[in-house]
Amino acid sequence: MVRISSSPVIRSTAGIIIISYSTAAYASVAGRIDFLLHTEQSADYTLNRIEEQAEISWRNRNTKEAGLQFNLRHQYSDSFLRDNHNTDLQIRQIFFAENISAGRYTLGRFNRSDPLGFYTLDGISIKYQAKNWKTDFHAGRPLQIEDYKTVDADSVRGISVRYYASQIDNPYVQNINTRIGWQQLNGETKQNYMHWGITANSNTEAETTPPVKVFFNGSYLHEQNTLETLDTGIQIYSKKQDIMRFSYSRWQPRQAQLSFRERFYAVYANERQSVLQGDFFQSINWHQKYYLRGRKVWRQRGNNGCGATAGFEQQSVTEKALSWQVQWDFLILDEDYIHSLYLQINKNISATTLAYFNTAVQYQHNESSDNNQLIALQSAMQTMLRSNLFMTFFGRYIYNENSKNEYRFDFRFSYRFDNRQWGL
Repeated sequence: MVRISSSPVIRSTAGIIIISYSTAAYASVAGRIDFLLHTEQSADYTLNRIEEQAEISWRNRNTKEAGLQFNLRHQYSDSFLRDNHNTDLQIRQIFFAENISAGRYTLGRFNRSDPLGFYTLDGISIKYQAKNWKTDFHAGRPLQIEDYKTVDADSVRGISVRYYASQIDNPYVQNINTRIGWQQLNGETKQNYMHWGITANSNTEAETTPPVKVFFNGSYLHEQNTLETLDTGIQIYSKKQDIMRFSYSRWQPRQAQLSFRERFYAVYANERQSVLQGDFFQSINWHQKYYLRGRKVWRQRGNNGCGATAGFEQQSVTEKALSWQVQWDFLILDEDYIHSLYLQINKNISATTLAYFNTAVQYQHNESSDNNQLIALQSAMQTMLRSNLFMTFFGRYIYNENSKNEYRFDFRFSYRFDNRQWGL
């Protein structure tokens, strides 16, 4: 987690924010203040935490923007991997941004998403747009966001260029979106990445040929002469909004925080893998659709295999009706196999209360070790006490036949504010 810093970037940004706010007129301020109670147990540790969180954003006529996000955290853990007991003030974001002509610069500590992943950058980002061109330059120190282990370096810098062309006079391709970029990580070793992406598609209004989308994205690590990631394929759309997709991907998970469903998705692994996959999505009507998926999996470590997935989704047709999704997944890895069943239900209990429920059941057959069964439950409910007061409950429990059971429970009380509601 990012902790309070006395870096020159942070001090400079704070000064800019103070000066800009003191001289600005017609500015708006919005944000939220949260109180969080958290307890969790995993196979490695037990953690209890009380946390006060604040997030404030300031805007001046859509030309200038500043943000501040910080936490005051008190936590206790019984794990040797964590501090047993501590209190921390953590500055997650503090930045100033301004739109200038066709460009925009951001200075300070801010969240960033790019081919390296999702991380916090202590530094600067400069973007410029002209007609169909976009450029992005960034430099600074990358910091990992909690639960997102994506970037490990002392500094990062990079530049990317995008080009978009539409309404091309061609019977098969009318839109093209391309990007190419370079990023350098400096730490114990230097790493130079080349990133690229090409997407071409035809208009959905075409009458002579079915709409098609072709994509080719990837990254290359120069020092190891290695193709780090590759994602390429084709999507074909029918007049009934059905979709067929064939794709090939090569990647390595960065052990970022997984969603509830991803934790039980059989294709997921922590080592490099390649997947050849075919998907078919069909809409029965506007609120119902099903999908089928088949895949062949090659893993750097462990067994190779193949798998299949089938799922169904239904959106709510009225304000209080249920929306739900069910998915079955099967993966064979040589002599081993995994069955997974996943169910998600969402419901508006009232005009002020929302709730969802997830459950997953998984059976793992393993020739070299004991078989295993997992049953997981996850549920959350948010209710609006007033227009600016919210209360949220979250709970998750995972029964693991061969390991320590896991649980997590959160209670969050949120106050949201916007000076426009005060008539300022």
